Amino acid sequence: HTRLASVSWAREMCIRDRLNNLRAAFKNAKDQYRWGFQSQLRRNLQTGIANKIIRLCKGHGSLLNAEERKFCANALSKMKKDTDDDYLQSLLDLTARSMSR
Repeated sequence: HTRLASVSWAREMCIRDRLNNLRAAFKNAKDQYRWGFQSQLRRNLQTGIANKIIRLCKGHGSLLNAEERKFCANALSKMKKDTDDDYLQSLLDLTARSMSR
């Protein structure tokens, strides 16, 4: 459904759906892998998910209207509390700021 230019809303929905799914996976990693050696697994999962989010936002964020971009930027900012990794927090913040422009 995202390949037809005449159905522009489909691309936007697909981007929002993918971002929402990645956001949920990022948050679930925090809830499922909390202690000991699991924290390393959590960090690995969250790093991979954050990288996918960044690629999605940079590659396709321009397809969203200003209100949708603001919504996504807000969601990314809130995700920072779901990780204790300073690097991931900075990546999410940088991506959120780029989406709010």
